[in-house]
Amino acid sequence: MDTFIYAFIYFTATIVFIRIFLNPLKRFLATIGEPSISYTIDGIGYRIIGKHELEIVPIKILKVEDSESLIEANKYEMKAIHNCEKAYLEIPENIENKKVVSIGKRGMQGCCTVCYIKLPSSIRLIKDEAFAECHELIELSLPDSVKSIGNSTFRGCFSLEKITLGSGLKKIGSCTFTHCDNLNEIHCMGLPPTVGAYTFNKQLLSHCTLFVKAEYLAHYQQAADWKAFTHIRTE
Repeated sequence: MDTFIYAFIYFTATIVFIRIFLNPLKRFLATIGEPSISYTIDGIGYRIIGKHELEIVPIKILKVEDSESLIEANKYEMKAIHNCEKAYLEIPENIENKKVVSIGKRGMQGCCTVCYIKLPSSIRLIKDEAFAECHELIELSLPDSVKSIGNSTFRGCFSLEKITLGSGLKKIGSCTFTHCDNLNEIHCMGLPPTVGAYTFNKQLLSHCTLFVKAEYLAHYQQAADWKAFTHIRTE
């Protein structure tokens, strides 16, 4: 009888510990490392990364999956949400005297209603998956200030037809244009950037037209990753 009582007390204490102490702890730990939002404009989140600089980051909420078990704690994860409902979105260059200099990892991922995005000349860096799964995005021009594009930046942008790469671009990551099946035009304003693995697939190389400046044509015709384009034209 005593064994049964002790077992019951232990079982009850375990449930209390999980519900009162462990769940809040897991919820707190789930938020650690997530970027804090300093500003929200047009459904886009911005965080301060320097004294006078901002980065676009995904807005996230804490998603709770209730467990059916009395003992097993609920599961928590951070889920990105996007409230950008505009077809045309203009990213500001400054917010309260702070320059927007970077689009962070998955910063605008899944903005499914946006067709056109205007980026400011203050942007220097575009990180991994920044525009991934922006299914309605049709056209985008990267300003000359952008130096680097991360991995899988435009993955799943099914509607993307035209992209302009600014003259300052030096590096393009891997798998950048994966599943961009409707991309018909790539306009390069400068010398050939270095390109990561699997950025251009066979379909893209054969049907997409690469437009370059006349003075850089020879460079593209000799660059390992760019000379494979079937159609290279000057503009």
